[in-house]
Amino acid sequence: MALVFLSLIPGAASAQWTQLPGPQGTTLKQIAVSSASTIYGLDTGGVLYKWNGVGWDRKGCCVSTISVGSDGELWATNPPDSMRVLRWNGSQWTWNMPTGMKQVTVANASTIYGLDNGGKLFRWNGSAWDQKGCCVSQVSVGGDGELWATNPPDSLRVLKWNGAKWTWSIPTGMTYVAVGNARNVWALNGADQIFKWSGSAWSQVPGALRNISVGNDGTVVGVNSTGGIYRYNGSGGAPALPDQATIEALFPRNVRFAAGENCQAPASKDQKTGVALYYVGPHPRNPDRVLASFALLFRQDCGHAGHSGAHGAESHPGDAEYFYYTLKQDASCSKGWRIHAMKTVAHSGDYKRREINERILDSCDPPGEVVSSLGKHAVYLSWLDCTKRTPAEVCLNSFSAGYNLYNIGTGPGQGPNLAQLMAQNGQSNGQDKVWPADGDGRFCGGQVVGNRADCVGAPGDKMARKAGWQGDEWELPDPDLGGSHSCPYGLENSAGLCYKGCDPGYSGHATMCIPGCPSGFRDDGLYCFKPNSYGRGAGYPWKFGDSLNDSGMYRRCENDHGAGNCEKNGAIVYPKCKQNFHAVGCCVCSPDCPSRTTDIGISCQKHTYDRGVGCLP
Repeated sequence: MALVFLSLIPGAASAQWTQLPGPQGTTLKQIAVSSASTIYGLDTGGVLYKWNGVGWDRKGCCVSTISVGSDGELWATNPPDSMRVLRWNGSQWTWNMPTGMKQVTVANASTIYGLDNGGKLFRWNGSAWDQKGCCVSQVSVGGDGELWATNPPDSLRVLKWNGAKWTWSIPTGMTYVAVGNARNVWALNGADQIFKWSGSAWSQVPGALRNISVGNDGTVVGVNSTGGIYRYNGSGGAPALPDQATIEALFPRNVRFAAGENCQAPASKDQKTGVALYYVGPHPRNPDRVLASFALLFRQDCGHAGHSGAHGAESHPGDAEYFYYTLKQDASCSKGWRIHAMKTVAHSGDYKRREINERILDSCDPPGEVVSSLGKHAVYLSWLDCTKRTPAEVCLNSFSAGYNLYNIGTGPGQGPNLAQLMAQNGQSNGQDKVWPADGDGRFCGGQVVGNRADCVGAPGDKMARKAGWQGDEWELPDPDLGGSHSCPYGLENSAGLCYKGCDPGYSGHATMCIPGCPSGFRDDGLYCFKPNSYGRGAGYPWKFGDSLNDSGMYRRCENDHGAGNCEKNGAIVYPKCKQNFHAVGCCVCSPDCPSRTTDIGISCQKHTYDRGVGCLP
């Protein structure tokens, strides 16, 4: 999205910034942020890197500037190379776009702007650049299409695009502007001071900054003058935590079960109103986010393909299955909180068979449902995820149930391990662990952090004593999830729709699966442009004095090129083409086309295939 960079962060402001490690052996000069999980960096040599959560993975080379959209769409420019404009295809840069731009700024795959050397603004229409306006020095577009610009030569002007022209009612004084969306606009002045737009004025943020990038989710990352990389944490204090009413409002509207479920799901006498425990605390990987962990409780697990009358493999009394939210404060949401991401974990036995589903929700409203399978309980993000998991899980038709929520921990002092909290807080005077006892949603187990719940039927309740709670492995959800995680398990996102993944060696582009090009070939989308051909000379024709056969021609050729390295074409013998080249006519050696392509002369046409129609995430 937007680009602007960090100078040295003074100590007084350091609480507002978290330092990230840099790539080994090099220094980043530029950052491009889509979200907290999609962060790219460009080093001083033009090499592209991507943040993996703990470090940087090298991706490609070599460009001058980069910009990434809210959907992960990544473009670049390389003015020294004929004003080249490039697009990242997931594995390498492609350069079949018209040239002429010194900078590009990307909102998403359908909203891309470019700026030429004369300050003229262009928008990409899918095949060409359409001029829109003039004249500015630097532009930045947010994930929602909000487009701003600066023009330092014109009194440090700051401008905003109204859809047809630049407007300049914004206070001046800035040399760079960085836009995440209409609510997240940052700017840098000539003294390396950094500001954030309040909606009516610039508010200074402590720190001296050189360049910074703002994501659509509000993530701010920058680089200082020595290559140190920093992420903005807001005020530096722990985020406020949502209260019980907010958590209840954000809980899924339905918990859905497979029809025929008779393994006490949910854990209540009438199987209509279940019990869910939750923990809320600061997210350990992202200090300005909140982690909400939920445990759905079950009276028993009947095992694979089992039922209450005949248990299957891995059956046991009592069960708990988890899912997680990453939350962020958002005043535009009626509840004051936005569900940024959601994660579920399904497993069997000792976790050798596991399935993790993660999805960006980016929603003020809760998901419509989470889904549990029949017999051997698991939690899935959608019915589509569940129905694919047969025969280990069975998902046939369904019914839904409401849940009552109970808080078992709040704040960083408890630690994020929900399984341990359930075990610790569920034990009192030798009683069994936390377990629901009746359809009104109350549960046994004594003291529970934040609540005091009495067991209907008293501590001697048979079910509570016999349940023997089974704890799942703790799974820490990422604070932000990107790209393919916005689709059900096994599918990947392309241009906002979910598709079946392509075969190895292919990359997905909407309905098409397209192979890549090998090293040395230029990737032109549906073609691989060949490296240079070469000539193999005039050859070795028959001469007077030769025998009346080809032996003389071959002898002279092999004296120069080695035995077995010559061949006849027409009436003349030529040296054979080098490995991975083939003869075209008498005298030219052309590069061989890679597998999955057809030779059409100067290029190789790729063999693509259709992977079917996409579905909505």
